[in-house]
Order: sequence, then C-alpha cells, then structure tokens
Amino acid sequence: MKLVLVKQTDAKLELGTPEADAMRLFLFEMVRGATDKDQRAWSRFIRAINEASQGEYFQIDLKRTRNSAFHRLIFAVMTTVYAAQDLFDDFELLRAYLKIGAGFVSYIPDEVNGEWKAIPRSQNFEEASEEEVRDFFEKMCTFMRSATCCAALWPEAPIESSMEGMLKILSRFDHEAY
Repeated sequence: MKLVLVKQTDAKLELGTPEADAMRLFLFEMVRGATDKDQRAWSRFIRAINEASQGEYFQIDLKRTRNSAFHRLIFAVMTTVYAAQDLFDDFELLRAYLKIGAGFVSYIPDEVNGEWKAIPRSQNFEEASEEEVRDFFEKMCTFMRSATCCAALWPEAPIESSMEGMLKILSRFDHEAY
C-alpha cells in the first residue's frame, strides 16, 4: 500500500516539550526499526518530516510481512478442494475460478468487444499484502460454501450433497490459528 503524506504546517517539534516527548515515545519507543540500519532510516525519515516545509510531500510504501504459514494454508485448502472436485482437470483453472468467485480480480476491457472482464490477481508475496490475501481467503471460503460454487464443482451431485461435502472439506482447516 502506498501512502502519500503532506506536511500541513511549517511548525517543528521542539525537543523537551510535552508534545515532542509524546511524539518521541510513539515514534521511537512504540515503533522501532527491525535492525540498526532500519532504525537509522526510520530516524532520518522522521527528521526529514520535522524539518520539511509546509506543502512538502512524502511517499511511504507500506507492506506487512507476509505469513508464509497462512500462505501454505490457502494452498492446502485449494489443493484439497481440487482433489475432491469434478470440474477442473487443471489446478490453475480452479485457482482462477476461486479468485474470480471471491472477487480477487482486476478488470480489463475485452480485446474483441471492449466489455470489462475479470482477470485473477496474483497472490504472490510481492504483489499482494497480508491484509489483501487474508481478505481474499475469507471471501474465497465464503464463495466455496455457496450453492453456485458447489454446483459448478460437482455438476452431477445433488446440491445439498455438494454443499455438505464442501463444508466437510473446509472444516478440516483451522484458519483461525494463523
């Protein structure tokens, strides 16, 4: 996520004031760089904001460290559903179907008729944040429990049976632990 900040005034925090002490506590005690190099960069950034003039812009690229165990959970759920379903012969097509069903997509105009079409987004570590992937997983699970998804994945089965089967699959995974 990119965050753009603009300094609102020419004011600078003066050391030794109650305001500066509160800011120092927040900016340097509650939050610290993970390494000495990170801490020096953080200190330089805060100093640059304090010394900036009114109207100066700053851009921050924020990324929460991805949880690789949660990433593996998503693939375990998809793999288990893939092994049980009757529609797709290709795992990547199932992934695309689940991403589209969950709304984890970008839209582009169709090259033939210009109508907008959904293209599944990447969930790789470089392109999707932890928050985006967690939101995708919740929406994917909701979609997988839907009659629409279950009817598609098991076209020959009665809808009640396919939905019950999906619930059994999903109940095997405790995603709250991640």
